[in-house]
Amino acid sequence: ENTTLDFSHIEGPHSGENLASKLFEVLKEFELLQKILGISTDNASNMNKMFSKFESICEYEGIEFIAKNQRVHCLAHIINLAVQNILKTLKEEAPENENEILQENTSASTLGVIAKVSYIIYN
Repeated sequence: ENTTLDFSHIEGPHSGENLASKLFEVLKEFELLQKILGISTDNASNMNKMFSKFESICEYEGIEFIAKNQRVHCLAHIINLAVQNILKTLKEEAPENENEILQENTSASTLGVIAKVSYIIYN
């Protein structure tokens, strides 16, 4: 079951520090700080700082929260980013005319795509 706890206005930029402070405030208000199993987010750069800061706030308040164990990256977002990269790569390497298609070695091309997908996923 999912429940929206709050819609909060964040003063200033949506920095990791500001997001962490607001998240802590909302979870404290609903008495959920001791009940966090995991927090799911996208891969935005401010989320790294948010988790680091949130972990520090929790530690200061005596609440156990280990960001590397309790952060859950959104799988749908990861898949979307991977597919976008694959499509961009395929578009950049698309043959411009029929002769290029006929000259292309299909097995080598397929291996190249697989290698690129593997690189995108693991790097």
